[in-house]
Amino acid sequence: PGHTPEHIAYLVTDAKARSPMGIITGDFLFVGDLGRPDLLEKAAKIDNTAEASAKALFSSAQNLLGWGDRDHLLVWPAHGAGSACGKGLGAVPHSSLGYERLQNPALAKVREGQKAFVDHILSGQPEPPLYFARMKALNRDGVPLLPKLPEPRRLSVQELGTVIEEGRLLPVDAREAKLDFLSRHLPGSLFAPFSSNFSTVVGSLVEDPSAPILLVIESDHEEEAIRRLVRIGYDQIEAVVHLDTLARYFFEGGKSASIPTIDFAQAEQLRKKGAAVVDLRFKHEYDSGHVPGAIHAPYTRLPELLKDIPASSQIVAHCHAGLRAAVSSAYLQRKGFKVSAVNDHIDHYKEIRD
Repeated sequence: PGHTPEHIAYLVTDAKARSPMGIITGDFLFVGDLGRPDLLEKAAKIDNTAEASAKALFSSAQNLLGWGDRDHLLVWPAHGAGSACGKGLGAVPHSSLGYERLQNPALAKVREGQKAFVDHILSGQPEPPLYFARMKALNRDGVPLLPKLPEPRRLSVQELGTVIEEGRLLPVDAREAKLDFLSRHLPGSLFAPFSSNFSTVVGSLVEDPSAPILLVIESDHEEEAIRRLVRIGYDQIEAVVHLDTLARYFFEGGKSASIPTIDFAQAEQLRKKGAAVVDLRFKHEYDSGHVPGAIHAPYTRLPELLKDIPASSQIVAHCHAGLRAAVSSAYLQRKGFKVSAVNDHIDHYKEIRD
C-alpha cells in the first residue's frame, strides 16, 4: 500500500533488458516527499483511517529503503510542485530512487522509527481541495469518456459583451498577474492563475463541475488549461476569451468589476473599525500566529466555510503574501461579500503588531 490501501506502483522494464529501469510511483513516492495518508479521512470522510494509513505507508517506505541495489531506478511520480497530494513536492518532474533515498525528508523520517514518521507525515499537511472527495468517487466508479478535448468557441469583443449580459457562463480568469485581475475583471469572475496551482484553485472554488465555463486565458496556454480542467472533471468549457480580446473589451467600455487592495497597516485599521478578517492560509500557518479574531478559512475549503463569514461585514481577506487572498476575494465577491484583498507579506503584519 501507498498513501491509501488500494495504491500500487509499477516497475517498468524495457523489453530488451533483464532488470527494471524505473518505477511509476503514483502518489506513494514523490520527488522530495511521500504521499499523504490522511486524505481518506480528510477528503473522503472515512473516519479513523489517517493513522492506520500512515503506519502502512511507513512499512512500504521501509521496504523501499531496503532496495539498496536498485538506486539506479528512475522515479516517475503522479504529481509535482503545486499538488495538494503532499506538503513538500519538488519542482522537477522525476528523480531516481538513489537520490530520493539520500535527499527525501519523508524517507529520512522513516529511519527515525514509526512514531517519528507518523507524526511527521500527518502534521502540516495542507487542507485538501474540495474536489478531492469527488475525484475519489470518480476514480472508483469511472467517468464518461470524452472522444477529444472540448473545443470552446473563441469570443470576439461583441460576443463577449453578449455573454456577459446573458450571465449564463461562469468566468474563470486564468491571468497570471493578480494585480491586473484585482484592478479589472469580468463581473462574477473567479480568479485561478494559470500556474502549478491552477487545478487546485478551480477544484476548490468552482463548486459545480457541470457549470458552463468562460475561460479567460493567454492564447498560448489555452490547450493546456483546458486539458487540466478536463483532468479534474470540468468538461463544460463553452467559450474562451484571449487577453487581447479582453483588453479591447475593457477599452471599449465593457462591463467590469474590481477588488480593492490594501496592505496590512490598512487591514489593521479596518479590523479596529469592525471589519471581519479572514485568514486563507492553511492550519499549520494559522497556528503559527494570526491576526486577533481572524476567521480561519483555508482557501481550498472556502465554500464549506462560507457560513462562518458574516455577510453584513466588510471583509478583509489575507494569506501569506497575497495570492490566495486574491483568489479567495474573487470567490467572496462573486458570493456578494464586500471584500478587500491584502496584497502584502505576513511579515509586515508582524512588524506592525510588534
